[in-house]
Amino acid sequence: LELAKDGRAASVAAISPAGFQLPREAKFSMNSLRSTGKSAKLMYASAPKVLASPLVRKLAFAQVFAKGERLTTEEAVRSIRNVADSPGWDPTLDELERGRFTDGRQVTAPTTFLWGAKERLLIPRDRQAGRCLKSVPGSRLIWLKGCGHTPMWDDPPQVADAILKASA
Repeated sequence: LELAKDGRAASVAAISPAGFQLPREAKFSMNSLRSTGKSAKLMYASAPKVLASPLVRKLAFAQVFAKGERLTTEEAVRSIRNVADSPGWDPTLDELERGRFTDGRQVTAPTTFLWGAKERLLIPRDRQAGRCLKSVPGSRLIWLKGCGHTPMWDDPPQVADAILKASA
């Protein structure tokens, strides 16, 4: 979206975009993500054992994946350890906490917002999706069925199809 404001995008497909939250909503998602970072560090060593169960994977990743149980144990462990090892986790959250998308009227490229119908991080999803549409005149919204905050994990073919539709 920022590149589109600068005229450097032919089209935009924004997937689960941050920056459309009210302060209270942002506080919820940022606190949740900060807790994720702390939890990842705490369970680093025990992750292979803890995440061996599909039910635990579903619960552990429920806020970002609608289908967390589909992750293999190895994928789940890598994901947890990636968060724990990331030196950019907290600085990125600090920046996200300060940032809010503005000046959407400057976006002239065709814009489509893609939101998981089971979004659980950027809530309330319907209101935030509505703010996206209001922010960028003429934009479109595609709800990704059965998907959460990271729909490319939940249903890659559906996301690819939506991106192709957005760029057409």
